[in-house]
Amino acid sequence: MHNKNVILRIVIVALLCYTLSNFIAARERLHETEMAAQLLRLELTERKQENEQLKAQLESIDDEDELRALAWQRLGMVMPDEKVFYFTTDREDTLWGWK
Repeated sequence: MHNKNVILRIVIVALLCYTLSNFIAARERLHETEMAAQLLRLELTERKQENEQLKAQLESIDDEDELRALAWQRLGMVMPDEKVFYFTTDREDTLWGWK
């Protein structure tokens, strides 16, 4: 009878240790998630401020040519009738060993 009580106590202590370790791990994951959420909220606030600044800058532009230049520089946009050429330093014929 004494051995059963000892074994039962060992099993109970092991289960409590297992439960406690899972609880601690869950609290740590919760803390990490809360920190990530806080960083994302901060980034969202920064993005909203940047968006408001860009909207104000866009609204302050009255000249159509200036607006076109901004779209070209910042967004890489072109007019429908324009052609875009991309030049690279690597030529295809050098890749194949032609000279």
